[in-house]
Amino acid sequence: MEKEKAINNGIKIEEMWEGLGGNFDNIQQIIFEFIDNSISNLTGINSKYLQNKQVNIIFKVNDDNDILIQIEDTGTGINNLDNALSIGNKKSQESPLNEHGFGLKHALAAADKENKNWKIYTRTKEDLENNSFEVINAPYQTENWTAKIINIQDSNWPGNYNDTGTIIEFKIDKVLLSTLTEGIPGANYNTSYERMIDYFIEDTAFTYSKIIEDNKCKINVKLFVNNSLRKDENVTALLPNWEEIFKENSEICDLGNGNVKINYIFGSIKSGDNIRYYKRNMSSSGVEIRINGRALAYNLFSEIWNKAKHNSYNYFLGIIDVISEDKNKLPETKTSKNSFKTNDSKYDALIRWIKQKYPTIKEVEESNDEYNEVKMFQNLQSNLKAYNNSNDTITTEQYVFEEDMKLRIDLYHCSNNEITIYEGKKIKTSPKDVYQLRMYWDGLVYEKMKPSKGVLLANNHPDSVYRMVEYINKMKDANGDNYNFILKTWEELNVPEE
Repeated sequence: MEKEKAINNGIKIEEMWEGLGGNFDNIQQIIFEFIDNSISNLTGINSKYLQNKQVNIIFKVNDDNDILIQIEDTGTGINNLDNALSIGNKKSQESPLNEHGFGLKHALAAADKENKNWKIYTRTKEDLENNSFEVINAPYQTENWTAKIINIQDSNWPGNYNDTGTIIEFKIDKVLLSTLTEGIPGANYNTSYERMIDYFIEDTAFTYSKIIEDNKCKINVKLFVNNSLRKDENVTALLPNWEEIFKENSEICDLGNGNVKINYIFGSIKSGDNIRYYKRNMSSSGVEIRINGRALAYNLFSEIWNKAKHNSYNYFLGIIDVISEDKNKLPETKTSKNSFKTNDSKYDALIRWIKQKYPTIKEVEESNDEYNEVKMFQNLQSNLKAYNNSNDTITTEQYVFEEDMKLRIDLYHCSNNEITIYEGKKIKTSPKDVYQLRMYWDGLVYEKMKPSKGVLLANNHPDSVYRMVEYINKMKDANGDNYNFILKTWEELNVPEE
């Protein structure tokens, strides 16, 4: 005889909230989700009557454990709170930037893990006519949840503009804020607030460069520390400093579900003074892909050409901007919007399109002083082979992190199980080159090898590099061994200038 058993699968808010918040790696991604929603509203189908299209990001530091962040826009306000706050609801989508229907809730959960301090203020045209605005407070609920309707006579609108719009605010600590420093040599938790916000401004200027450049909206960033204004900056588009344009055009293409427009440009860039982007180095070259002007992925290289990254390709930059207001025609993005879903057929089609449009990419051995080290390392390789045992392994084809980045060491020399690795610049090194050498070293350790010496090569090493090497050499690698970095010149190793 069959029996039935009740299933208790009701939503547990705490567990759901914790799960929602696990999609973002850093505070930039969290804030950019809110900015995406603002831009979608400011440029969407209901925005025609808006005169001022502005997004403000305000950081208010009281102490290391109390940093209030506010994202304010001058949009239309949230017209349907039920749709906007329902998980997975896509009825409020105004552009492809609202692709998932999860972003607002995911970002709130990532920003406020305890679900206790976030707040949303919003004012629509109807609210404005009624001299009121609405407030939604933490904690997030799925039933018996209400928004407060505030009369202007009882409380002032907290925004900077006496018009429609939305303000999202939440509190974080410095640990989360310091994720702004990730990937920046020498930057960490102890970096000043002002410098951290500089990093955020550059990330914003890069991510939304085409949107800012096309004047679709303005973005302003402010920093207050103990009520003192420390920074007030209108974000300007961060664009590459082109040395030469190889190809530039637009064309219509079907990625699998209808036509989209693709704007593309391939070329050689000059080295910039930026913190992360367009520096003509291994971490900022390759291809960037944008959707309607918003950067979704960058530093793509091996995914397209099936070649390992190396500094001989540092000159190359490709910018691909896929344009469509129909999200179904566009490659699918991950929830955090820092990359694409690699199992998506439209993304695969776009990668193939890029490869067809630019089928080959060459190593550059140019007269440019900064990049002629490729030839110089070839000369050093020949020298070492001439004066060492023929059984030694001396190669420019040794890779590390092959499963992921597949980075190529400038020169690798293994003699009687003693491994020496080289990183170099033709003219002058900088502290970031020390970190590049350390990355090679750590990559070998990751591959279960035991490096013995790391050599940093250039005609000149500034004092900052000597100090950095001294600092790194006091540290131990994952094998428990001290790093062993030394500084040499090309002349000392009998390598002529190219």
